[in-house]
Amino acid sequence: MQNAPAAPANLRYKNRMRMRKRWLGAGMSLYLLGCASGATKQSVSLYESGDYRGARAAAERGLATAPDDEDASRMHVRAQLALGDGAEVARSYHRHKLARAGNDDAALVLELAEATLGQGLRSPSTALRLASIRAVEESELRGLADAVAERMTDPDDRVVATAAAAVLRGYPDAVEALDDMLRSEDEEARRIALDGLGRKVAKHARAELTAGAADPDPSVRRTALRHLASLRDPSHAALFQQRARDRDAGVRAAALHGLAALDVPRLGAQTRAELAPVLAAALRDPALPARLAAVALAAALGARAALEPLLVDPDLTVALGAARALGASEAVAGQVVARGLASSRWTDRAATLNQLGAVLGAAAPARARAPGRSSARGAARRGAGARLFWGPGRAGRGGGRGGGGRRAALVLAGRGR
Repeated sequence: MQNAPAAPANLRYKNRMRMRKRWLGAGMSLYLLGCASGATKQSVSLYESGDYRGARAAAERGLATAPDDEDASRMHVRAQLALGDGAEVARSYHRHKLARAGNDDAALVLELAEATLGQGLRSPSTALRLASIRAVEESELRGLADAVAERMTDPDDRVVATAAAAVLRGYPDAVEALDDMLRSEDEEARRIALDGLGRKVAKHARAELTAGAADPDPSVRRTALRHLASLRDPSHAALFQQRARDRDAGVRAAALHGLAALDVPRLGAQTRAELAPVLAAALRDPALPARLAAVALAAALGARAALEPLLVDPDLTVALGAARALGASEAVAGQVVARGLASSRWTDRAATLNQLGAVLGAAAPARARAPGRSSARGAARRGAGARLFWGPGRAGRGGGRGGGGRRAALVLAGRGR
């Protein structure tokens, strides 16, 4: 496995982390030593010396004397976390929250999150390090940015790629790390690196994304095509057409979605003509994801003649997609919907209800409330709800206890009574 070289600025990262920890510790000490009780001050001193059991005991003495002492309560939570007992941390924080009239302590929660994720970043478990990096990025915990950046020297390429992608905009060394990971022997590391570039700097990573579309691993190719599709650049049409014939069904689907996302009016007549056989082949693709992507492409091209036969496609999801793309009349779309609701497969019934509004059109709720029609439409919706839960054979049996299943299904089905 090829690993990224040690980042030149790694020492600076570590020094900044040490200074930050000293600053936080000094800040907590100055604050508490200035206004806290004797027991709490002792708890702080013991905590900073590394005696977490002693810090917990001192905090407990402070709480025994003054149960409403928030500073002592915070130190008790911190000490429990340092001792590594998750259950006791939860109980201690719950007591702390109750003492605050049920209000969370935002500063303490942030501190707990950073401490927990900081431990995760140093875990011997690769899975835990990866999860911690992703959590830091998603939660935008800037206090842990340096700790994440340190993981760009991790022995596992997947961790290196995930860390570099997380801090891409803030750390110059991340670009070099991602570039190294694009050439990693680990396909997942290559995929993570390419995804990071695509999510954050796709417009500036066209060359890398284009190269990734030819990667030996299909997951990397899918990722590259997905991000290229987001650019909606007609110059990528030839690449998408090529990959629409890929041996991997997921790659074919991604390529077809890329073609569907292009600004069709900007495509030349020759390109549009070249897409006709691509679309015809995709509509016959044995893989469902590729056929669904072909429906999207046909809709983008306005190929109604290609979509109309799909209204009776054996796969209900394809038929529903065609009805939605065509903007079919209520009578035609209703036939597709009725077929879905009558299916013995609960997945078909659920898919039909999930797409009911889109297939029947935005005017359907208004028509449902029109005089003389609301009762019939409401009955249809109630029947649809019952079918979702019980299937066609039990649709007329009241939908379970007190009609509760039917009422719940109606919530899923949308408006209408």
